[in-house]
Amino acid sequence: MLSADFPRFLTGVYYQNRKKHFATSTDRRFKQDIRLTNAEDFTLHPGQLLALEIPEDNGHSYYATGKILHVLGSSEDPSTYSLVAVHNAGIPAVFSPETEAAADAAKAVPLGNREDLRAIPLITIDGEDARDFDDAVYAAPYHSPEYGDGFHIIVAIADVSHYVQPDTALDVTARERGNSVYFPDRVVPMLPEALSNGWCSLKPGEERGCLAVHLWIDGRGRKHKHRFCRGLMKSAGRYTYTAVEEVIKGNTHDPLLAPLYAAYQALRKARVERGALEIVSYEHKIRFDENHEVTRIEPAPHLIAHQVIEEMMVLANVAAAELLDNQRLAALYRVHPAPSADRMMGLNNTLKHLNIGISKGAEPTPQTFNSLLSKAVSKPFERLVQQSVLQTQAQANYNPDNVGHFGLGLDRYCHFTSPIRRYADLVVHRALLAHLGEKDGAVEPVKTLNTLAGHLSKTERRAAGAERDATARFVARFYAQRMGEHVVCTVVRAFGSGLIVVMSDSLAEAFIPRDFIGDDRYRFDEVTQTLQGIRRRRVYGVGDSLRCEVYRVDTLTGQVLLRVVDVLFSHRTKPSGKDGEKPSGKPQPKRRDKAKKHRPSQKERKKAAKHGHSKKATSSRPKPL
Repeated sequence: MLSADFPRFLTGVYYQNRKKHFATSTDRRFKQDIRLTNAEDFTLHPGQLLALEIPEDNGHSYYATGKILHVLGSSEDPSTYSLVAVHNAGIPAVFSPETEAAADAAKAVPLGNREDLRAIPLITIDGEDARDFDDAVYAAPYHSPEYGDGFHIIVAIADVSHYVQPDTALDVTARERGNSVYFPDRVVPMLPEALSNGWCSLKPGEERGCLAVHLWIDGRGRKHKHRFCRGLMKSAGRYTYTAVEEVIKGNTHDPLLAPLYAAYQALRKARVERGALEIVSYEHKIRFDENHEVTRIEPAPHLIAHQVIEEMMVLANVAAAELLDNQRLAALYRVHPAPSADRMMGLNNTLKHLNIGISKGAEPTPQTFNSLLSKAVSKPFERLVQQSVLQTQAQANYNPDNVGHFGLGLDRYCHFTSPIRRYADLVVHRALLAHLGEKDGAVEPVKTLNTLAGHLSKTERRAAGAERDATARFVARFYAQRMGEHVVCTVVRAFGSGLIVVMSDSLAEAFIPRDFIGDDRYRFDEVTQTLQGIRRRRVYGVGDSLRCEVYRVDTLTGQVLLRVVDVLFSHRTKPSGKDGEKPSGKPQPKRRDKAKKHRPSQKERKKAAKHGHSKKATSSRPKPL
């Protein structure tokens, strides 16, 4: 019988045994092989990847039973890796004919009563591989007699609510999916391509409906007023982050970007002043060739251009949250609680060997974390501290009750800027339109919002898990071609079963099983969160830098297993105390036996046994645990 929380849908690799049909699960948690109940309905070949449904009643002791839904392709084909993640997570990936037809019937938005923004040079800034452009920005210097010099900023967002009306086929589909899911090689969109890449994409030179917010800030980045409007815009250009970065560095010049960067600098001052959390995100990008083969994995760049857009979007989100809150309009807020006391204790336990941490009992604030992070800048353990602070944070979620956003240091915050890929933003758009008196505006009932908040928080976590699942398979594919090579890695977590590490060449994760660490037996110490050698007393824990060998790779489950070759850097010393005893933390002198006990020879033991005086030889060394 499957547990209640185990997924009903799996993928497996087909094989045949004694004319019976089986599949090996690609999910590491599912240990049993799966006997296929309807294999005769398909033409199957060994190694094919199958999408399976596992019935709840599965009580066989040797194998589970499963029904084939469809064949995904060859398990050796990397183009199937994301499909595996989609199916395993239960993510809807095919639009109904009714939904597709509704999207195909969409038309251009007329000006009507909209505010005409077509003469304003709004631009989009996205990554090189972006396919849809749902936000555009503009900034210009502005002087106020009351607040002095500052900036007038406009953030325009694609008017998805014009096309996705409540309770229509498009709306039901978007609500069910909750959000788009972004894999290294593809996207499973929340809405059909006719909208996501068509009428709701702010393409250069094409007129598009939008919901825009005018924002006025002073030279210190403090917002003094804002105004929402429904408009018609025409993008003046599509920019990439890389191109914007070149302008910021002074390598090129663009008259549209100069005021945007100046406005960002003002907003940056406000961010520092309010003490928003400054955590560096360590991510990686996977590159493919024309055959869908992984060619390289590289750390994602951290550009100021990313921060420019981020600050503009945060400002717009704050304005939306303030309007909703002030007008008492029911909607969804993006909330982020402060870390719990248990998480704070875990952070101090992780970092105490570095002689840095947060005072016991101190109330956590973004400023206290930023102070901790500043102590690690340019130190060998900088990444360790960044990772530990990130893991200490609570998970952000959606909630109809506004409890603020701890990480951003904001009292009011919601998601407004991406309604084409997040249903929560669409809910906010409809509430704002209701405030503006638009006929297609709508405010969700509070009772419905409570259920919806839980659903959207769940679909967000589902998407994140599926993205990690697919990425792990692509990473395994890449390192399968590098078996036996050495990689430098950093320990980011320790368990009783081994170590999770990040490989420095790609920033991808791998696992070192306890048996692959070295010539010793290791036990896990919960207090220090380390693996400790029983005989040689070597300690492995978070922050250690290791040289490892790519030892074993499984592309089906996405596992990369490493074997420790050498320790390059460690913050710890060897534990002390007798073998098998808990280390005391203080070095102890080696103990010598007072007298070496005589070990009887084989001849002496036989003689003693003959006279009934047999006795086992003894040793002064304690037995290892």
